[in-house]
Amino acid sequence: IAEHYTREYGRPCEVVTNAPFFVEQAPRPVDPETIRIVYHGATNSSRGLDGMFQLMDELDRRFTLDLVLIPNDPAAYESLRRKAETHPRVCLKPPVPVEEIPLYLNKYDLGLYMLNPSVPNQKWALPNKLFEFVQARLGVAIWPSPEMAKLVKAHGLGVVAEEYSTGALARALNALQAEDVARFKQAAHAAAFALSAESNRSRLLQIVGEMTGS
Repeated sequence: IAEHYTREYGRPCEVVTNAPFFVEQAPRPVDPETIRIVYHGATNSSRGLDGMFQLMDELDRRFTLDLVLIPNDPAAYESLRRKAETHPRVCLKPPVPVEEIPLYLNKYDLGLYMLNPSVPNQKWALPNKLFEFVQARLGVAIWPSPEMAKLVKAHGLGVVAEEYSTGALARALNALQAEDVARFKQAAHAAAFALSAESNRSRLLQIVGEMTGS
């Protein structure tokens, strides 16, 4: 997105990530019999949240999914609630305050995000939930969204599907062993400070200082 602004408008831009502050906690052990996946965020129909149910149908029975959703779109939320009620390995959970998200998510193993690249803003997204997964010390499971994929691959945080499909992500997840998931969680632990708001602080203050002449 920063490159797009620079190219289209002639205004050099820098990226300050939407990351939470560093949270001091450790990864939890992985149960080989039950690998716990979580998605958290707003109930937004443009994000294709229904696809997570199809993904779960394609995953083996080790995997469970909890949806921690903000009911900002009542109709979409009700549709997801009904689907969760009929799926044996999907559970709907109430939302938690933003500042508590990394602590709350720590009990899970993998953070899931399948974002359709239907508009440029979604194609190039680098969302807060990715950094919250890291602060929670989770592994990450995503579609090949370019900016997210760069970070996941650079830090060894988890799996990136070969294409934007539930089948591709299911194949990557089904191939995992508990040891792989534990390794992803340790990688998140190692990268947690580098991918926190603290790493943005000095550059953000410098940018503001340059703009204000202070």
